[in-house]
Amino acid sequence: MIYDRLERLGSYRGLSKNLDAAIDCLAGARLDLLPLGISSLEGETLKANAMEYETKEAGEARFEAHLRYIDIQLLLEGRECCYFAPLEDLEPAEPFSLEKDVGFFREPAGGGCRLPLRPGHFALFFPWDGHKPGCVLEGGDRVRKIVIKVAV
Repeated sequence: MIYDRLERLGSYRGLSKNLDAAIDCLAGARLDLLPLGISSLEGETLKANAMEYETKEAGEARFEAHLRYIDIQLLLEGRECCYFAPLEDLEPAEPFSLEKDVGFFREPAGGGCRLPLRPGHFALFFPWDGHKPGCVLEGGDRVRKIVIKVAV
């Protein structure tokens, strides 16, 4: 898991070829112009999922993880809290869906590490990182968010 300011995203070059391609793409992209839904940036290797929603109470959200993709989560508008826990600390709540590349997990003891997300910050989650996005930070917010899906 990496949590940092968007202006420092380039300092994470070299972790993987596909992550480098995502960093290049984000450097010049007008993310605010992406339509809602999933857009292919480089076939199945690099996709963007633009979404808008109201944040919810942490107890209403679930931890999730993905095997085939790294998530780069960044907010364009609003603010939310995202929680993180290492996958080995999470217990599956249901079988992993290979078709949808998502597994859901029970709440860990202690609730996980709290990450405030605001415009200008990002959180990067690897397949071994459980994460619970979309939660209320300081009162409910309407969020416009982009999740960049980077093939492992």
